[in-house]
Amino acid sequence: MRVLIFYNSKEIEKSFGSLCRSRNSVVELRGRNELGSCLSVLERSNENLADGAHGDGAGCGDGRSQAAVDLLYLDVSGMPAAQRTKSLRRLLAINRTAVGILDPQDDLADPAAWIREGAADYIGAKAGALRMKPSRFEEVLKWRNVKPESVVEQVNGVSSPQLPNLIPSPTQWSRIHPGTEYSFVMMYVGLDLELGVSTNSRAAMLQNSLKDFRAALKEQVSPFHGRLWFWKDTAGLVLFPFDGESGDAIVAAMRIVLGRLFWQAEGRTNYITKNFRLAIDVGNTVYSDGSQRETLVSDMVNYMFHLGGKHAKDGQCVISEEMLSRCPEGLRSYFVPCGSFG
Repeated sequence: MRVLIFYNSKEIEKSFGSLCRSRNSVVELRGRNELGSCLSVLERSNENLADGAHGDGAGCGDGRSQAAVDLLYLDVSGMPAAQRTKSLRRLLAINRTAVGILDPQDDLADPAAWIREGAADYIGAKAGALRMKPSRFEEVLKWRNVKPESVVEQVNGVSSPQLPNLIPSPTQWSRIHPGTEYSFVMMYVGLDLELGVSTNSRAAMLQNSLKDFRAALKEQVSPFHGRLWFWKDTAGLVLFPFDGESGDAIVAAMRIVLGRLFWQAEGRTNYITKNFRLAIDVGNTVYSDGSQRETLVSDMVNYMFHLGGKHAKDGQCVISEEMLSRCPEGLRSYFVPCGSFG
């Protein structure tokens, strides 16, 4: 799913900004002054589809991404009435893109009229003051019977959905520089200690158990260029360099799940660390090393800890739609839908 939001007001930027940063593979914020060029691209794509030419859906890119646009919102605040009407009608004429209206100042006298003309969503001043969630976009597309282009590609096996704002990271860690932003596949690893373990176990025993688990984890991800980036208490984050296509992190996750059976048999780990959960997604963050990791502020990192800590259940490995589309063919059948998060 790809959502474009053309905004003009600070209210819209505030409402959607955090969502854009934390799920940059879903939502993009653009200034309303960019609407004209994007409209031209969408209209050309629409004409090609109407003529029967082969196409990948209505796309709008700026060199960072040419992926199809499933849902587009226009902030109409402060627009002259004539310009507003013209822009909305041009957007509504595009078959493959659902259109939503953002009206933070309640400028529209009759919003329902635009719904009747084909608008998929309307967000006025009261709703706009709320923090938007990805689930809203899914509900809008479902109501309009629009299947996100990324899902079509995933099912048909044509190609993986492109990721907006992709900044490929080198495979060699020596070429990844602290202070620079990259795209990584991120794997959350969280231990589920048995009830009473943390309080009844001796501190030294618990720390040694965690140390042994981390050592085994590092060994499993290393062949896939994975690096245990940091660890706090009973959970941590593994980074995998990402070129836009690799699904190696999923193979690594499978090896971790299977490996725990042997770790205990070999005496490398014990019962304290036998239960854990995994979560995998792709996103951008500024890379840092050493002590800087402890003070890192990153929306994507925070999102991963919420995805793994809140959404994944004990013993589960949860992966995003973007990663599922890059999953090696033989492993896809091991994953089942588990709902949306965010």
